[in-house]
Amino acid sequence: MQEARPASTIKGSSKNSPKPGYTKGQKSTVPAHKAKGELRERLNIVHCGALLQQLLLSTLCQCLYSLVLAATEITRSNQARREDVLTPAAEHTLPASLLHDAGHRINPPQALRPGGRKLQKSVPG
Repeated sequence: MQEARPASTIKGSSKNSPKPGYTKGQKSTVPAHKAKGELRERLNIVHCGALLQQLLLSTLCQCLYSLVLAATEITRSNQARREDVLTPAAEHTLPASLLHDAGHRINPPQALRPGGRKLQKSVPG
């Protein structure tokens, strides 16, 4: 039977192993609670960096979305302005009571052809 040996004499252990409650640092042994604190601090910094990155990304997406909406609105307004220019002005600016020829009222939508030219009225005769 083998006798129980102290941990320092067990194969694989070394004199450089840290004491209980300590971890092995770069140059010397560091108390375990201090090493855990440093690790937590590093994790907090990484977590803050990730949160900041996520915040910046969401802000960028919101800005891009706002720009797309503004561009769409500008395009719609320009399209409406173009359509107003292309349609004959008499339909939109003059009331039907002012559109007359020789005392006869003309219905504005029928008075203008798609090309914008007035229809020729036949002269009774």
